[in-house]
Amino acid sequence: MSENDPATTPLEPPPVPELSIEELTGFGIRLGDDHHHPYDPADISWNESWFWDWFAPDGTFAGHCRIGHMPNQERVWLWLYLFDTAVVPGGEWVCIEQPWLDHNWLQVPTLAYDRLGLQFRHEPLHPMASGRLTLHGPARIVTGPRASTVTTIDVEVAWAATGGPHSPGQGDVRGHASDGFDASRMEQPFDATVRHAIGSHEVTYAARGERDHSWGPRFWNMDWTFLALSSSTRRTQFVEVGIKGLDPILLGYLSTGSATSALGAVEIDLTDHDDLAMPFSGRVAVHATGSHSVEGNRIGHSIAGSIEVLTWCGLDVSHVLTPPRSSDYRRSLIRLTPDDGGEPLMGWLETNRLLDGDPDKPESPLRSAMPDEDGAAATAAMGDAPPVPRNEDASDTDLRALSAWLSTQFGAPVTIAEASRPEGAGHSNETWLVTAHVDNSHDRHLVVRLQPTGVGVFPEYRLDHQVRCMQALGTTTIPAPIVTGFEPDIGPLGRPFYVMERIDGVVPPDYPPYTLAGWFLEAAEADQAAVYASSLATLAALHAFDPFEHGFGFLVPDGLRTEQDCLDHQLGYWRLYLDHFLADLAPLPVLTPGLDWLAANRPVSERPARLNWGDARISNMIFRDNTPAAVIDWEMASLGAPEVDLAWYTWLEHFFAEGIGFPYLPGYPGEAAAIALYEAAAGRTVEAFDWHTVFAGVRYAAVLARIAAMRIATGELSPEDGQRAARNNPNTRRLAGLLDLPSPGEPGGPFG
Repeated sequence: MSENDPATTPLEPPPVPELSIEELTGFGIRLGDDHHHPYDPADISWNESWFWDWFAPDGTFAGHCRIGHMPNQERVWLWLYLFDTAVVPGGEWVCIEQPWLDHNWLQVPTLAYDRLGLQFRHEPLHPMASGRLTLHGPARIVTGPRASTVTTIDVEVAWAATGGPHSPGQGDVRGHASDGFDASRMEQPFDATVRHAIGSHEVTYAARGERDHSWGPRFWNMDWTFLALSSSTRRTQFVEVGIKGLDPILLGYLSTGSATSALGAVEIDLTDHDDLAMPFSGRVAVHATGSHSVEGNRIGHSIAGSIEVLTWCGLDVSHVLTPPRSSDYRRSLIRLTPDDGGEPLMGWLETNRLLDGDPDKPESPLRSAMPDEDGAAATAAMGDAPPVPRNEDASDTDLRALSAWLSTQFGAPVTIAEASRPEGAGHSNETWLVTAHVDNSHDRHLVVRLQPTGVGVFPEYRLDHQVRCMQALGTTTIPAPIVTGFEPDIGPLGRPFYVMERIDGVVPPDYPPYTLAGWFLEAAEADQAAVYASSLATLAALHAFDPFEHGFGFLVPDGLRTEQDCLDHQLGYWRLYLDHFLADLAPLPVLTPGLDWLAANRPVSERPARLNWGDARISNMIFRDNTPAAVIDWEMASLGAPEVDLAWYTWLEHFFAEGIGFPYLPGYPGEAAAIALYEAAAGRTVEAFDWHTVFAGVRYAAVLARIAAMRIATGELSPEDGQRAARNNPNTRRLAGLLDLPSPGEPGGPFG
C-alpha cells in the first residue's frame, strides 16, 4: 500500500442515512469535540483517548485501535490489534503496541504522528459524521503458528456514523472529574469500509463498529466491562465500572435507527471453559428503562440472548495502573443470538479485572464478574490471594493448555510427560521444567517462564524484552538458552509466557543462598575458583561487543549511546521506582540520600554504552564443567557502563557472605582479585568502581524494600516489621557506611 500504488487511493466511507445536527448533538456533544481538547497541566493522569473497533459481519476480519495522549506524562499510547483469517486457518492476531511514544511528535489539534517508520492519522471528514483513520508500521504476530514474528501493518478505516454520539455528560466520578476543565466522553456506532494489509497480504471489506472519544482525568485502578454489539437494525453499548469504595457505575445506550435510549440495567452471566477457542459462554441482557430520542419518543425495550466467542486476545495495560502492575485485560469478538429470533448481533466484549489481592480491587463484583474455577461469581475478598509472584506446580488445566499451545508451535501433537519446579528460584519469576513428548519425534526438555501473578519485585515485567535479549545473544559468543516460542497473550495460561530449551548443568541456588547450603558450598575450592574465574571472563565477554550492532538498542530510548546518558536513564528508572513503587514505605533514610548522592556524583564518560545484564551473578548462570553453559534471567537488562554489572556481582557476593554473617567461600578470590580477573579478561581498566559500588547497593536496597512490602501484603510481616526490614538490613547498613550516613540500626530483624 505505497503512496504510488493505485490501491492506496483513499477509501470513502460507506453510504449511510445523513444525520441531522440535532441527532449529532442530542446528548450534549459538540461538533468540535472530534478534535484535541485543552488539558489540566496539574493532573498527571490527564488522558485523551480516541478508540475504534470494527468487524466484518461474518467474523473473518476485525480490529481495534486506541490512540491515547497523556500530555503530563509526555507520552502517546498507541495500540492496534488486527484479526485476520485469510492467511492462517483459524486466524491470527497481529498487533502494534507502543505505550511510550514521545508526545512531542504528536500533531495537534489534528491527530497525526510520523516517526521512525510508525505513522498514524485520523482526519474527520464531516464533524461527528464521518472520518478516516490510517496507520502504518512494524507489528508483531501474537497468536498462531507465526507468533512472535515481525511484519508490517497498513490499515485504513473510512467510517460513517449510523447514530448520534451518546454521552453521559461531564465526568462526576472520583478520578474522572475536573473542576476547571471540560472532561467528558462519547460513544458512537458506525459503518466502515476497511482495508488492511499484513505484510504482502491485503484485504478490503465492509465492517460495522463503535468508536469512543474521552478526555479528562483517568483513574485506571479499577475493574470494568465494556460491550458494543450491533446488527443491521439494532446497536447497543455499555460500560460498567467498579471503583473501590463506590457502587458499580453503569453507562450505555440502546439504539434502533436514529432513536437512542439510555440503559438502565445490564445482566451478564458467563461460564468459563478450558477450551482456548471458546474460553467462556453465557448470556447478555440489556434493558433500556430511561430514554432519549431526537424525535421525542420514549423507548423501553431490551435485547437478550446467548453469546459465543469468535476470537479473543489479551492486552497489557499494566503501564497505566498506579503503581504499574498486572491485571487481567481481554478483548473478545462475540456473537449474540437474540431470544426474540431477530438478526444476530456481533461486537466486542472487553473486561479488565484487577487481580485478587490488589489493594484497589473493588469490594463489590461487577454484574459481569468473571466466574471462578468452580463456576461461581468471583467474589473473593481483597487479600485472599497474595499479590506476589508464586511458583506453583502447573495444574492439569495448565498442562492441557500448554500441550495444545506446544502442538501448534511444533506442528505435531504434544503430551506433557513430566512437569516440575526448579529448586532455589528467586522472587521475580515463575518457572516450570517440562518434558514434552512430541508425536513421531523425540522428547523435548523445556523451561516455561511465566509472567508473575500479582504485583512483584519490578513495576513491569517485559517478557518480550527478555526474549529479545536471549535471541540477540545468539548473534554473540555469550551462551544463552534457545527460545522456542513466546506467547504474549493471556489466553493459553492466563498470563504471558515463553518457552526455552532446557540446558543441562547446575546453578548455585538463591534460596537458601549457595554460601549456606547446596552443591556449590560443598564443591572443592579449586572448582569454586574455576566457577568464579569463568563467570568473570564471561562477564567481560558480554561487555566486549557493541550492543547496538547485535540488536540490544531497544533497551534504552532512542538517541542514548554513551555510558553517561544510559546511566542517567538508569538513575531515572530507580528514582521512579523509589518515588512510586516504594511510596508506602517512605521515608527510606538510606535509599533516598543514596540516590541523591549518585545523581550528584555520576561519573562523566563518553565511552560507548555496553550491555548491562542487570542481575549479574553466578546464581543466574548454568554451569557445566565449571564453565557457564548459559547466562539467564534478563529482566533487569539495560545499557550502560560495564562496571554496573561488575559492581553488582561483587556487591551481591559480599551480601550473601559477610553481609549475612558467613565467610566468603574459599574459592572466591575477594573483591580486588575479582576486579583484576575481570580486567585481565576484558583487556581494560575498571573505572569509577566506588560510584558503581554505591549504585549496586542502592539498587539492592530498593529490591529488598520491595520484597519487604510484598511480605507485608501477604501478612508474613506486620507493617511495623516490614518498615524496619526495608530500612535496616545488612545492605542498608553497609551502604550507610559508604555514604557516611548514620546507621539505620543494629543487626537483627526480618532481614538481619
